Amino acid sequence: MKPTRVAVTGSEGYIGSPLCAALRMDSRVEVSGWDLKPKTAGSLAWNHDQGSPSAWDIRNREHRMELWDWKPDVVVNLAGSSGEKQCEEDPYWTALTNADAVKHLAMEASRRGAWIFQASSMSIHSEGEYATQKRVGERYMLDYCKGQKALIMRFGTVFGLSPKMRWDLPLHKMIETYIQTGRVNVYGPRQMRPMLWIEHLVQFLVDAVTQLPERFDDGVNGLPLPAVSLASFNASVLELAQLVTPNKKDAVQHLEAPAKPRSYVVAPVFSLADGQVQDIVKTIFYRWRQDHGSRSSV
Repeated sequence: MKPTRVAVTGSEGYIGSPLCAALRMDSRVEVSGWDLKPKTAGSLAWNHDQGSPSAWDIRNREHRMELWDWKPDVVVNLAGSSGEKQCEEDPYWTALTNADAVKHLAMEASRRGAWIFQASSMSIHSEGEYATQKRVGERYMLDYCKGQKALIMRFGTVFGLSPKMRWDLPLHKMIETYIQTGRVNVYGPRQMRPMLWIEHLVQFLVDAVTQLPERFDDGVNGLPLPAVSLASFNASVLELAQLVTPNKKDAVQHLEAPAKPRSYVVAPVFSLADGQVQDIVKTIFYRWRQDHGSRSSV
């Protein structure tokens, strides 16, 4: 049986790198990685023959056509601007990557009959340039794909180990701050967050691209379409801080909530056993020390 050809954009990133690694282990799939970051020797993502192992820009029409020349059956679009501060500082870049490029991918996927899995975020319900352009990108998906061979994935706050760690993610940042200072600052402790373990996300994507029907009429894992919200559990900001600082209440510093707090929960799609979250947190502690040496206050 011919393997499914899967193109992953943002393939060198926090989510893309473990996804490409997992897909390359699956004989049902031929995976191709595309990313703005230049490919490195031995990259788990780089696998296509077009062009050279250099930067690929989703905003560039010629680059996008290079991806389609590879003739993928599925495009998993993880590329985009994700840092909220960066998005506010450069709204033009954000609009091009998180909205305009999505429009062109959706149009071409629909024309070619290819699947497109679009990464989005639960923070679309908040304010700011990042959320605004993610909403626009979702509308383009709905307009051009019309539910045919398309899936919008709204991620909770992702956490866990990856070949390309992001230490700016909320739980990771708490761990880094606690290691460096012995304290964790909590802004608005009652704010709720849906949390998504990266291993759950990667397995969801592997299962989805290897079990493609004509369309997801009945949803994915019982979830309605065209958009699915993916979370492993819900937790308050305070509960996350307590995971990082077990049995050390004095290490958590309560600060005033932001002017426009964000709080939302969803029904978890996945589950984690008792104590498993704490074990994952311990592995992130270990990874930070491995990456940064023994510079620690705790």
